[in-house]
Amino acid sequence: MAQLGGSGTRRPYTVAYEPPETVHDPRPRVLLWYRAYAALMLLASLVLLAFAAFVGWAQTDPQVAMLPGSADAQTTAIVMFLLGVTAVGLYATATFMPMKPWAWTLGLVVIALGLPGLTIVLCLPMFLAWTKPAVKAAFCRL
Repeated sequence: MAQLGGSGTRRPYTVAYEPPETVHDPRPRVLLWYRAYAALMLLASLVLLAFAAFVGWAQTDPQVAMLPGSADAQTTAIVMFLLGVTAVGLYATATFMPMKPWAWTLGLVVIALGLPGLTIVLCLPMFLAWTKPAVKAAFCRL
């Protein structure tokens, strides 16, 4: 006996994500956009890290170190370097993360970090798509 409104076949319950049979690409498109965003932010973090290293190196010159305000510049260089190292680690992990349940949470954090800045144009649509059930299912987070 055929079921009304269905194909008549039922798949057994599984924990892993099973894409619909009619879809050519089994993963949601937001994953591609997310990885591109994370790679772009990784590149920006590497630029920040290089700039902080250059400013820190410039502070080692005795003529520059004796200028007024050099202590503030040294502190700024140290803080920028630490933020750069942290950002590089976060975005490198986010770019190459596996499809595990914890990675969905990491992705949500990375997207949320971009919401207060100019990257809201990219992050707001990603945030809305990231919370959909298909994306959660792709990470086995049901």
